[in-house]
Amino acid sequence: MTSPTRAPAAPAADVKPTPNGTAPVAAPAKPELAVDFISGGAFLLTAELAGTTAPVRARNDKQRAMDTKVKELHAAWIKAGKPSTWDAMVKSQVVATYFTEPDKTAELHKLINRAVTFHTLRVRMGTPFRVTEAHIKRFGLPSQFLGREAVSFAVLDKRPRATSYGKPAGDKVAQTTK
Repeated sequence: MTSPTRAPAAPAADVKPTPNGTAPVAAPAKPELAVDFISGGAFLLTAELAGTTAPVRARNDKQRAMDTKVKELHAAWIKAGKPSTWDAMVKSQVVATYFTEPDKTAELHKLINRAVTFHTLRVRMGTPFRVTEAHIKRFGLPSQFLGREAVSFAVLDKRPRATSYGKPAGDKVAQTTK
């Protein structure tokens, strides 16, 4: 049984053979970027320019629908006076609830998170639960929701960095140390 012979691989363009021609030696590395280019060549983009130069992938129909829903929920939350507790949000009707098949819940969470990131907002999720007969009777839900996962969420303003309960973190520290 004979094995096929392989042709020797062609040497890479930046590899130079040794004087005796036996073992290749890598050519010395050429600096691609000089230090003066890195330190002086960059500038900061304005928000407008950054927005126009950022790559944008087309969003699918489901994602665009969730983007719209998130924007509507945020507008309703603002109109309701920005309620901060879950009970107040539910009473103000700024909480959306979806009843999904359990295997589709992760996809729904992904759509919600992408939408709030896209609009620079934040989401407050309710406690998920599996719909039972008791839920159907108590809340008057359609019977086809039995066994589905209930996913509730509200959309709020993005909390600024270095804050604690809506106050700058330094103020919170100063209050606790007095």
